[in-house]
Amino acid sequence: MSPSPTTRTSVFVAAAAALSVLSAGCIVQDRPEHPEFFVVADAGADLALPVGATAHFEWDEHDAIESEGEHAPEVEVEYAWRSSESEDEISNTTAAALSRAGPGLALVSLEVEAGGARAADVAGVLFTPTDADTARRAFVAVVGGIRFWDGAGAPQPINDVEVEGFRAQWAEVDLQAAQGPSASVVLDFPEADVAIGAEVQGSVIVAVKRGAGPATIESTGPVTFTASNYYEVRIPESGGAPTLGQWERGSTNTVFQAFDGYAANHTAEGATRVLVAESQTLPGFEGPVAAAALGLLAIAASRRRS
Repeated sequence: MSPSPTTRTSVFVAAAAALSVLSAGCIVQDRPEHPEFFVVADAGADLALPVGATAHFEWDEHDAIESEGEHAPEVEVEYAWRSSESEDEISNTTAAALSRAGPGLALVSLEVEAGGARAADVAGVLFTPTDADTARRAFVAVVGGIRFWDGAGAPQPINDVEVEGFRAQWAEVDLQAAQGPSASVVLDFPEADVAIGAEVQGSVIVAVKRGAGPATIESTGPVTFTASNYYEVRIPESGGAPTLGQWERGSTNTVFQAFDGYAANHTAEGATRVLVAESQTLPGFEGPVAAAALGLLAIAASRRRS
């Protein structure tokens, strides 16, 4: 028996109403739009502190989300601070602190997670002898994609430091044993990881102790290095600031300049940004509605054939 006109009409009205939910954009209205945004991690600047001091780091939640639009989305932000000095997480809040028992380099990494994406960054902390230490020596650290050249005359030992995949090295240089007016430390790149001519990001930190008193600190901050070049740190034995030289492979023409002079022409981005793509709807919500609409249309079609 065929359905009555009233039954057919009610079925199609229900199907049309269900489809209108989709076509009118009610799903987007029920689930607010999330514009594109960046998850940002910045562990902070490299530091040099005397042994016994504590390094403090902070990355505010408002800085961890960088919106492409006028308003930042309301998303949950999770933090994980880790250190090369500990196997355990040192903080899961916006701030962290680090100390070290003796001279040397420590790394602190920050991982920020939001919207299903993660961004990570690292900072180096070079701990120096206390003011009472009278030795004439320097501590040199490299963080990121650059390494010490380990050929003849390289400082020994070269100490490797790692945390969460971030790598660095540091070494102690005896200024009294320097052959000439300056001590020299040549820098290079890990051959297996860097192609000749590629640009890599890293930083150099130097702390110089010339007897009692505080160490003299120089740092490039995050800068770029070109893997077709060699780099050399020169540390004057009697006084003056360290300089950074560079020359192309196969060339003997070395240009030295102050750390801040090199940094001015080769500055790199300090923070890490990871884009979170636009999301209009909540996955799984629109599916049942569409299925219900199609189901009603199928019922209507079946009854029309009856």
